[in-house]
Amino acid sequence: MNRKINYLLLVVILLSGCSSNNELAEPSPSPSPVVTAAPSLDNLYNEAKKYYESGDYKSLLTAGDTLNSHYPEDPKTKEVLTWTTELYKETSNEVGDVSSSPSPDEVEPTKSPEEVKQALSGLRERKDEVREISFFYAQSTSEFVDENDVYVYFSKSKDGVISNPRFKIQYAGDDWVFIDKYTINADGEIFEIAPEYSEVVRDNNSNGVWEYYEMYIDKDTIDMVRKIANAEKVIIRSSGESRHYDMTLSKQQKQAMQKVLKAYEDAGGLTIIFDIDL
Repeated sequence: MNRKINYLLLVVILLSGCSSNNELAEPSPSPSPVVTAAPSLDNLYNEAKKYYESGDYKSLLTAGDTLNSHYPEDPKTKEVLTWTTELYKETSNEVGDVSSSPSPDEVEPTKSPEEVKQALSGLRERKDEVREISFFYAQSTSEFVDENDVYVYFSKSKDGVISNPRFKIQYAGDDWVFIDKYTINADGEIFEIAPEYSEVVRDNNSNGVWEYYEMYIDKDTIDMVRKIANAEKVIIRSSGESRHYDMTLSKQQKQAMQKVLKAYEDAGGLTIIFDIDL
């Protein structure tokens, strides 16, 4: 009997030793990482709303960037980004407003009405009857901002002065890019455009999202626009912090740009204001 008890004790001791060895073989747990809680969505939104209502553009821009970094897909973030764009337009020169460019009111048309009419005959006209301004595009240019396109257009004042040539890049898709840079490869020559965050207009509907940016063509950008219009191959990369979208321009898009630039010149488009030679 004593021998049996001793045997059982020996087995228990051996099993205890094995269990102890197994526990020592397990790696010690790593200390839990310190997780910093994201700022409250509602707090950020309410703060942004306060900046928007008070007209504090710089603070609204910062609040919008913070919201976008933590809650990029939330509808409240998109609403704040829309506020940022609106406030930017109110506190600076709006691209869509001819008055933001050197005014053509101080100059006279350089071509006769007949010459202007002939030069513009192949373009599509969009009228702003409130401001008495007409905008001219190539016939093939997209009529909507929620379509991918790259193009040039310009305006004509009520006095017939042709001015304000512009270059516009439109992105449309299923997902936001939150574009903050454009990289353009025109036959191997690289151009970069880095707009302010709020200068890129963003919107969406049930069909998808879109982002677009436009700039005036002046002495610093006319060479780039010309090279894009005349290159054999052009790829435009619209980049955000974590995504990008590449668009290869079609022959039709480049020919449309060439046509609009020529029409601008033939119609007597102002170049002295920009110190450029079209």
